[in-house]
Amino acid sequence: MTDRTEQHVTATAGFAYGVVGADIHVFGDGTPLYVLENWRPSAKPDAAWLSEQPSRMLNARLAVVGFTGRERELADLRDWCGSRPTRAARWLHAPGGQGKTRLAHELARDRAAAGWKVVTATEGPGGVLPPPGSQDLRTAGSAGLLLLVDYADRWPLASLTWLFSNSLLHRTDIPVRVLLLGRTADLWPALRASLANTQVSASSQALPPLDADGPGARTTMFRAARDAFADRYGIGPPSTRVDLTDDAFALTLAVHMAALVAVDADACGLDTPPQGPGRTSLEGLTIYLLDREQLNWARMHTGRRHGRIATPPTVMNRTVYTASLVGTQPVAEGTMLVDALEFGHPTTGVLADHAVCYPPPDAAAGKSVLEPLYPDRLAEDFLALTLPGHTADYPAQRWACDTATEAVRRVRRPGRALTTLAAVAARWPHVGRDLLYPLLRADPARAAAAGNTFLVALAQLPDAAPELLLTVVAGPLRGGRRGRRAGRRHLRGPCRRRPGLLRGGRRPVPDQLCPPALRPRPQRRGARGDAAGGGHLPPARGCRP
Repeated sequence: MTDRTEQHVTATAGFAYGVVGADIHVFGDGTPLYVLENWRPSAKPDAAWLSEQPSRMLNARLAVVGFTGRERELADLRDWCGSRPTRAARWLHAPGGQGKTRLAHELARDRAAAGWKVVTATEGPGGVLPPPGSQDLRTAGSAGLLLLVDYADRWPLASLTWLFSNSLLHRTDIPVRVLLLGRTADLWPALRASLANTQVSASSQALPPLDADGPGARTTMFRAARDAFADRYGIGPPSTRVDLTDDAFALTLAVHMAALVAVDADACGLDTPPQGPGRTSLEGLTIYLLDREQLNWARMHTGRRHGRIATPPTVMNRTVYTASLVGTQPVAEGTMLVDALEFGHPTTGVLADHAVCYPPPDAAAGKSVLEPLYPDRLAEDFLALTLPGHTADYPAQRWACDTATEAVRRVRRPGRALTTLAAVAARWPHVGRDLLYPLLRADPARAAAAGNTFLVALAQLPDAAPELLLTVVAGPLRGGRRGRRAGRRHLRGPCRRRPGLLRGGRRPVPDQLCPPALRPRPQRRGARGDAAGGGHLPPARGCRP
């Protein structure tokens, strides 16, 4: 008699998802906290489709540029996978555009070739995700298990702790590795503490700037990217000289942007952004690429070729702005959101045309809409440049502030939108001053609904007023008793009472919620390091006015 595995898949609110060899953790309404999928390399995209909107070539998951540099970091991760502990987790962190995602997918490709089972975890709630159908996650015959968790710094701590309780990660016959990616390591100490009694070896790894690989690292990466982009355009590599000495080009993404703009300008007969001392060269590259986005919207609207869209560029601009803010949405929720924003054109047609320009991963299934602009950093700059208040040579839109405010208010789960705005405000102060802070003062409950990760991101902004932080933190943290307990651990630290900031009472202020200007210097007493050699400082004393 042969063994037989049965699986029963139930559709909840239109979301059908099942796994074999793992658990599904769900909310009370049946939607998953996160979705596990088998990792698979991206198919080679069509060159003509890529060149319509050059920014598509910067999507790390499409791997248009061969893996270049970061050999030392990849070797470190290989050694970590081959180390002795049966179960291990590592937090890989670096600013946006530093190359975390590409490095992680290169490790996934390497481990898959070595016979490992590679799985990805995407934070939900599940209703925001395209249902992947049934996933066979059994590890029989695998040499090991690698789980990739992108955007881990945006997950609620409670969801991460549930993830680590999944039976998939409790194998004892093969090595199990969990690689978590984030822009910051703010959430890592709390997560590491929650893993203290789970026999998981915990470590962290900071991804350094390109300069750490030597003085020629920028040039080497630029040439590799230029040659790869030129190959997709069907032209020879241009001889354009690019000045990479600006500090901004310590980012992998910035170097790739410089190479892409050089190739695209040569192929299309366009001028490249000016360079020279004192010029914001990265800003110029960003504006060049956003101009190409706008040009493609106009061509697709007025052209007669296949793929023509009926949505005018002005409406597409607002739609892309909304998508970059709120992220991918289920069809029903995305439709209600665009209806509420009143774009002045039929919502069904607007969403269909947007999907032509920015197809979601499940385009064939048609389960989601409002796929955002990629890469994330370019989308963030697009949000900032569309909002009035900057001095860059890019047209701001009067509707931007009202559209963003209404979108945050209407979207079912505001965490993604508010965390994005906090990331944008960290580099573009006018976004905090003119949009984020007024929005939170008018509706502080939105901050509580966004969760602990956003609260910490908000507290890191140097111009966040103490009064605003106290107002938004006074509300209940998301996630019920378990989520509030996790939130307190994440925001733990000695508190000092600061009278007079809120009318009629005193409120304790956790250290991590103090603006940087009000924080005391951290004390190094009792500092301890993790397995990766990095130190974790104990909480400083409570902040004082």
